[in-house]
Amino acid sequence: MKAAVMTGLRAPLEIQQLPDPAPGPSDAVVRVEACGICRSDWHIWQGDWSWAGVELPLPFVLGHEFGGTIEAVGPSVQGFRVGDRVTIPFHRGCGRCANCFSGRSNICLGGGANFGGFGQLALVQAAEANLVHLPDSATALDASALGGGS
Repeated sequence: MKAAVMTGLRAPLEIQQLPDPAPGPSDAVVRVEACGICRSDWHIWQGDWSWAGVELPLPFVLGHEFGGTIEAVGPSVQGFRVGDRVTIPFHRGCGRCANCFSGRSNICLGGGANFGGFGQLALVQAAEANLVHLPDSATALDASALGGGS
């Protein structure tokens, strides 16, 4: 797959050919159809949050405001299947804690952030906690403008 890859702070993103992601047992792979560019992406690219410990391993594929279609799911994923149109919240839930089980993955303490939208394919870990079905009336472009909120 092609992706716009962050290779260094404040360095131009590089279009690179990367291996296609493969889902683990509880994960999904989404074919990205539209992705917004958020100020969070810009702050990470600038290194603005390094003082707070927010540093990504480089090289890295940014992009957390995307919509697309599920291309593959792990064997334990329920409620989502290949062909479903989805978006993601910015905050990645672990899928295992009390907050995730009660539908509040946005305050999961063991998660992180969902990224990968600057690639053609994005791996979504703990798919059941981190995918959101798009209604028929919403496009992937609509999803990319949601702001990645949860």
